[in-house]
Formats: sequence, C-alpha cells, structure tokens
Amino acid sequence: MAKKLPNCTNNGFCVVESSSNKTKIKKSGSKKTKGKIIYFGDPMCSWCWGISESVLKLKNNYFQKLDFELVMGGLRPGGGDPWNAQMKEFLRHHWEQVHTYSGQVFNFDLLEWEEFNYDTEPACRAVRIIRDIAPEKEFEFYREIQYQFYVENKDPKISDFYRTICTKLNIPFKAFRPMFLSSVYCETIKDDFIKSRNYGVRGFPTLILELKGQQIPICNGFATFQQMSDRIEQGLGYPNDKTGRKKINLFFGLLSF
Repeated sequence: MAKKLPNCTNNGFCVVESSSNKTKIKKSGSKKTKGKIIYFGDPMCSWCWGISESVLKLKNNYFQKLDFELVMGGLRPGGGDPWNAQMKEFLRHHWEQVHTYSGQVFNFDLLEWEEFNYDTEPACRAVRIIRDIAPEKEFEFYREIQYQFYVENKDPKISDFYRTICTKLNIPFKAFRPMFLSSVYCETIKDDFIKSRNYGVRGFPTLILELKGQQIPICNGFATFQQMSDRIEQGLGYPNDKTGRKKINLFFGLLSF
C-alpha cells in the first residue's frame, strides 16, 4: 500500500508520519552552562530549504554564546509515493508557497521527470557521514544538498550526486563514497530519526534552545531570523522590552506562524 503524501502545511511545516511511540519535549539531563541550538530538519524538506538562510544567520550570530547541533529528522525515509500527477501538483503547490514566503529559488524541471522516488533517507545518511569525517562542515554540506536538489534538480539517492559537493568543500569523495554505499550508515542514521521522535518533533523545520536543563522552542515551522532570534533572546533572559516587541509565549504547543 502506498504511503500518504507528506503533510506539508500552508503555514511552513512538513509533518512526519505519526509513530506509535508518543513522545514529548522533555527536560534535558545536561546542566552545561553553555546552551545549544538544536535544529531538526531534512535536506529534502521544502520548508527547511525555505528557512535555510535564516538558520545560517542564526548559527553565525550565536556561535560564541551557543553550540549548534544538526539532527536529521527523516521526512520520508524509504519514499514509495507514486510519482503521479497528484504528487507533482502537491510538490509544485508547496514549492511555490515556500518561494513566496522565503524567496528561495526552486527549479520545477524535476516535476517533468517520468520517474522519481522521493526517498529522503540517502540525503540524511550523507549528512550523518559528514558529521563523522568533517563535522565542522556538516551544516554547510546539508545546505549544499538542498541547493543541488532544489535548484540543480539532481538526485541525492545517487552517490555521484555528492562528488561536486565534496570537491567544493574539500572533503575526500573517495572516503565518502564507500561509507555512503555501505550498510553501516543505513543503520547509523536511524539514531537521528529516533532522537528526533524522542524529542517530540513531529515535523520540520523545528529548532529548540537547550539551556540549563530546559528545552525551549525556537520555531516549529517556517520563521524569519528575527522571530527566531527574539525567542532565543527571551530564552537567554533578555526580553525585548526596549524594542517595543511583545514578549512571546514559549510553550511548545502554542507556537504558530
């Protein structure tokens, strides 16, 4: 039986399939003084592409105050959706919407392909490999996958897709390729998917501020840099009273934009 189409909503959120393991955002056992931003996403999530520039700015803006962790959520691991008119129209609608909200460029030629399996696991797996062999380049690698897929319309399931990215980022493709083709990382990437579910994440993009044992939502769907920065500042204890902005509600379930 074919899987349901991924539920990318009109307010900036791509929802993963429901799991039998019901989880929620929890208190962290860590008591480190320096907090961190945790970004749950998927390289083939259109709203993650839409928020990409804002997340990069956020990461660069807070690198001295906060660590940054990237977790692959696994939007459609395994794919399997029929590549038919319904799927293509679904993608076209949401890609146009993401472009309207964010200004990010999309190439719609992919929608003319006769066959395509929208399996997001290989792209997630590739990012997970870079975390081991070049961790300082992980987020940049993630962004390059987004560009090569959405703008260049290349297929992330094919190992040669990553040759150009590895060359650009000075990562040895000869080391990367056998890891990408091995069964080891097909299993390793599942830890990211499980971690995402255990944090209570149900869609992407989701960003959380983890600070002093607490987990504070930054965004649960598309958001601008300023919106996310405001949430971080309040989480850090710096309310924006001087700017005239209203204090925001940090309860996870009430975020809406």
